[in-house]
Amino acid sequence: NAYTHAKNTGLSSAAGCHFEELIHRLFYKCPRPIDGVIQSTGPGAEGVKQLKKYRFYWVPSVPNFANIDAALLLMDYTDDGEEVITLWCFQYTVSKDHPFNAKTFRSKFLRPVLQTLQLNVDMVAVKILFIVPSDVIIEFRIPTELLGTGWATRIEFVDCNGVDTLQSVFERLDFIPAPVQFKSTG
Repeated sequence: NAYTHAKNTGLSSAAGCHFEELIHRLFYKCPRPIDGVIQSTGPGAEGVKQLKKYRFYWVPSVPNFANIDAALLLMDYTDDGEEVITLWCFQYTVSKDHPFNAKTFRSKFLRPVLQTLQLNVDMVAVKILFIVPSDVIIEFRIPTELLGTGWATRIEFVDCNGVDTLQSVFERLDFIPAPVQFKSTG
């Protein structure tokens, strides 16, 4: 694949771009519970306002959007019938570390999303998920800027050794029920 070729030829920037696109394409297949994809348009702030539906994989309108590469807003209920809202924020990287500016994330993304959906910050569990290639996961470190934010953070890997191994990432994501099922396209 293009990611592996770029990585093996020392084109790390190209490898990063290919890896990000590869992961977007996996999510575009809409594994349950994802209902669809929102490819936002317009300037960054305008694009953020387009994340107003639950169960839609949101992609920023600009490729260099600060801190995250995608988001997913899920609503579920506890056994007691209490509403639980989770905002999953995804960062795809091929690097061993990745900066994260919590202040910018809060002001340019989190606050506008909450305002659009008329939610209070204490109503939403924010989870930052870093997805890296399998050859990077051992060395990858969660950015220290995320410590003390109260947001859950996690790292997962994608096995990029072949087309058949890519979707195995879904088996490790707790918001994707097993067995993994994709939305019917026809």
